[in-house]
Amino acid sequence: MEEIVKDKIIYFMRQFDVCTCDRCKADTIALAMNGLQPKYIVTTPAAVDPLLSYYTNRLISDVTVEATKACMTIKDNPRH
Repeated sequence: MEEIVKDKIIYFMRQFDVCTCDRCKADTIALAMNGLQPKYIVTTPAAVDPLLSYYTNRLISDVTVEATKACMTIKDNPRH
């Protein structure tokens, strides 16, 4: 789940004109992750890419909602 959020968060931060410094990026990722239900998977290295693709397609709407909320929060209250 964390990899999916990290892959998508810069896109959302740019869409909402959020500062993309390291601190704001870390805060936005953390806030988005806190709103998502954890998904833990134990697998072999060869199976990571297919599983990541599967879960990205399955969970993209949840990630979008939480990333949007996180972006708005960080935009309104940056910690720098």
